[in-house]
Amino acid sequence: MAQHFLKHEISESSPIHSKLKDLKLFNLFCGDHDLTCDKDWKHVMKQLRNVLLRENGVVVSGIHINSYVILCHLVDSGVDPQSAQT
Repeated sequence: MAQHFLKHEISESSPIHSKLKDLKLFNLFCGDHDLTCDKDWKHVMKQLRNVLLRENGVVVSGIHINSYVILCHLVDSGVDPQSAQT
């Protein structure tokens, strides 16, 4: 997999470079035609979960999302605060 999908870093001229360049911890290495290796979606979801649980969280389109923001949304949606915290 690495031989095919970790050949080089995505070129600045690539149409997807501007969308990916500011994603912290995102691996910009790819294969021919900007193909990336996504062999384990469970691992990807686990990484996202871990990022969201940290105080720094993640910023998506200028919106900061972290565990506190998610907790507030769950409680505002009617989830019991203790259940939401868990």
